[in-house]
Amino acid sequence: KAISNARDSIKQINEMVGHARQQLNTYDQVSRFNGVAIINRCVKDLGPRFTAKNVKLTRELSDEGNSRQITGNSLALMQIVTILLNNALDACSGIEHPRVSISILNKKNSLVFFVQDNGNGIDPSLRKSLFNPMVSSKSTGLGVGLYIAQYLAKHQLGGAIKSVNSKQGARFSVTIPKTNR
Repeated sequence: KAISNARDSIKQINEMVGHARQQLNTYDQVSRFNGVAIINRCVKDLGPRFTAKNVKLTRELSDEGNSRQITGNSLALMQIVTILLNNALDACSGIEHPRVSISILNKKNSLVFFVQDNGNGIDPSLRKSLFNPMVSSKSTGLGVGLYIAQYLAKHQLGGAIKSVNSKQGARFSVTIPKTNR
């Protein structure tokens, strides 16, 4: 069974590497892609990291819209989701019953998703400068993740990312229009 699991893991890693290489070779290309599928793939790919740290990761989909297709660069969406999920995972360090959720709203004209954690939240003094480079609340953070996520949301996908007030932890929303760019 261990050998079978190892083979499955190697196959999954090879698929991820192949997909990353393909995306890096086409970074400047704009295409139509299934945004929900990209988000689901990121959740699946990052799932083992959450499991290893005993953080519960949940995903919820509200499928109001007809099409899940958005125009832009799928690698940009993957990077945004990865940055937000990794930040949420870090924020849950040392928290009792750590949880991270990603909620996807497939609306008629946009794809909106929220990443929520139950960590300590965002220091109010950082809220205004949160998306500036070199701003971090982590002792080991470089302060570039949210800056990159915001840049990609705006320039690669024509969307927006923002911090949303939350009673517990941090909450971010990302809105990506489905219209052609």
